[in-house]
Amino acid sequence: MNKFPQLSFEEVCKILDLKEVNLSETRFYQDVRQKGREQGVQRQDLVRSLTIAQLEALGDALLDFNKNGRFRGLVYSKFIT
Repeated sequence: MNKFPQLSFEEVCKILDLKEVNLSETRFYQDVRQKGREQGVQRQDLVRSLTIAQLEALGDALLDFNKNGRFRGLVYSKFIT
């Protein structure tokens, strides 16, 4: 799929002449699903390790992130480094 980043799933299937595709049974799907689970666990562990002050700052940042679009940078600079 990464060779066709601008194409939809349906367009890729048409190019490859695939009539029926059950994505949930593919190795690719299973790998992506597992990586998503691992990232979710890592994020949960990160949040659980934050101090009260960090959680408060994160809450403030969540409330303000739409205003300045810098939420991701703030999170990485304050909580992940």
